[in-house]
Amino acid sequence: MRTRKVIAIGAAIPVALYLVVLVWVTLNQRALTYQRDADNTPRVDPATATVGMVKPREEIIDAPDGTRIVCWYLPAAPGKPTLLYFTGTGGAPARPHPFGLYDRAVAAGVGIFIMGYPGYGGSTGKPTEKSIMADADLAWNALIARGVPPSDIAIYGWSLGTGVAVQLAARHPARALILESPYSSMTELGSRNYPFLPIRQIIWDSWDSMSFIGKVHAPLLILHGEIDTGVPIRFARKLFAAANQPKRFIDYHAGGHTDLYLFGAFEAVAAFAEHPSGE
Repeated sequence: MRTRKVIAIGAAIPVALYLVVLVWVTLNQRALTYQRDADNTPRVDPATATVGMVKPREEIIDAPDGTRIVCWYLPAAPGKPTLLYFTGTGGAPARPHPFGLYDRAVAAGVGIFIMGYPGYGGSTGKPTEKSIMADADLAWNALIARGVPPSDIAIYGWSLGTGVAVQLAARHPARALILESPYSSMTELGSRNYPFLPIRQIIWDSWDSMSFIGKVHAPLLILHGEIDTGVPIRFARKLFAAANQPKRFIDYHAGGHTDLYLFGAFEAVAAFAEHPSGE
């Protein structure tokens, strides 16, 4: 009898530990997905920051739900397109990319409009798929209100932001869609990271780009590193295969998740934004 009890207790312990992990991941999944600063303050003051010879302009959008969206805007040079850019999970308008996005945009003459996700870089609210997409629509409208027509807007997302970019491009006619280090869906990526958990059943923000990419008819560019361990390149290839023409895929043999700019990725982005159909 005692042996049976010991066996039962021994069997119950791993089950209990599994349930603890399952509950913890379920309740903390948005903190794992949206890795924002605890104090939600910009690390760079736009009033004093100089990007090349140009200062980014802080733009504030007041959302209908009372939240405040902080964006940074560098207008394009005459005749150049504007990138409506969505950052990775740890990004914010003051630091959108680890390898100098603002400096590179200025050098290329392209405009850049960067939206701070809810709870990021001074923006208020809480980040969820629903709240981010609502703000992305407002950012699109704000850029058009500033005189940039849809035919001049290239929607550009990096990492987490590729899910935002795909959905936005499915909703609005843009000049181009550019995806750097994209995933097919957060459900598939989460299942890869947590293969022992029922991610499909517990996920709140699926960011299912596969469900939206077929609705995008703008020219598409995907850039991905072959040694990306954060988002393996197979996810990008799956998304690319489901996309409409015209489309182009650039893989960087020595590229990881954050360093593609070191291999000329931004120059490819700027060139595609300017000539998305290859003319």
